[in-house]
Amino acid sequence: MKGKKLLSFVGISFLVLSAGVMFSMGVSYAAAEKPITITWRLNTVFMPVGYIGEGVTWFCDQVKARSNGRLVINPYFGASLGFKATEALSVSKKGLVEINDIMLAPVAGEEPLASFNELAFLFAGDYEKSWKFADTVFWPEWKKLADKKWSSIAIGPYMLGDLDIYSKKPIQSFADLKGMKIRTGSTGPTADGLTAIGAEPFLISTSELYTALQRGMIDACITTEVSAVETKLWEVLKYDIRAKMGFIVCCLLINKKAFEDLPKDLQGVLLEMDKSYKEHMLAKRSKMVVEFRKKLIDNGIVEVTLSPDLLSQMRERSKPFWEKYADKTGPLAKELLEKAKKF
Repeated sequence: MKGKKLLSFVGISFLVLSAGVMFSMGVSYAAAEKPITITWRLNTVFMPVGYIGEGVTWFCDQVKARSNGRLVINPYFGASLGFKATEALSVSKKGLVEINDIMLAPVAGEEPLASFNELAFLFAGDYEKSWKFADTVFWPEWKKLADKKWSSIAIGPYMLGDLDIYSKKPIQSFADLKGMKIRTGSTGPTADGLTAIGAEPFLISTSELYTALQRGMIDACITTEVSAVETKLWEVLKYDIRAKMGFIVCCLLINKKAFEDLPKDLQGVLLEMDKSYKEHMLAKRSKMVVEFRKKLIDNGIVEVTLSPDLLSQMRERSKPFWEKYADKTGPLAKELLEKAKKF
C-alpha cells in the first residue's frame, strides 16, 4: 500500500515538474496550433485556359505561396458565380465577392470613365504611347475613383492588344466601310468610332459572336488578337484590318472591407501583387502577341494595312465623338482628354 502511494506521489511530481519545465520554456498548446487560413473567392468571366484565365491562376498561386498558405484565393471561371462582366463594380462594392477580375470597357454602363482608353484613334494606333498614358495618367485617377465611389482597391493594371476590325472582306476606303454591320463588345467610344468611319455598330456579346458571323447577321467585328484566336475567327472571317482603333485596360478589384479585415502582413502580400501581376501580364502579352498573330496568319487570316492618309482621316472624323464623350462623362474625362491630346 505504501509502495502504491509512493508511486502515485512520484507520478504526480513528475507531471507537475514536466508542466513547470514546459511553462518555463514557453511551450503551450496554443503555440502548436496551425495558423488560420483565410479563403477568398475571385470572380472572372474568362475560362481557365487562355491569356487572362491563366493570368488569374498565376495570381492566386502567387498569393498562396507568398502568404505561406494563409490566404487562399479560389478562382471561379466562366462567370460561374453568376456575376456579369457589366456589373463588376457594383458586385465589388457590395462585397458579393472578395476579388473581381475585370475589363474596364464592359463596366462603362456603371462607370463611363472606364471606357476612356477606347476612344477611337486617340493615340493613332500607338500601343506603347497608349499604355504609357493609361499607366501614368489614367490609372492613378481610376484607383482613386475605385476607392472613393466603388469601395474597392484596384491593383494589377495591364492592357490588351490592338482593337482591330476582323472582316469578311478587305477594307481600304470609307466606301468599303459604308453600311458595314460591325460587332462591338460595348457601347460608347468604340461604337462611336465605328459610326464616325461610316459603319453600323452592333452590340453582341463574345459568346454570341461566332454564331452571328456564321449566320451572316454581321459583316465584321472589333476585337483583339487574344479574342480572335480563342474564338477561332479564321473559320468565319478572312481579313484582319489593322485599324488599331483603341485599347482595353484590365485589372483586379478587391473589396475594400475584405482587404481591411485582413492582417497587415496579408494586406502587404496583396499590395506587392499590384506590381507583380502587372509585370507578369505585360510580359506575357508581349510574347503572346507574336504567337497569336502568327497563329492567325497560319490559319488563313490576311492582314490588311491601312494607308497613313486613311488612318489620319479616321482619326479626324472621330474627334467630335471624343468631345461628346468627355462632355457627357464629366470634368475628369475632359481633363484626361486634354492631357491625352498633349501627351
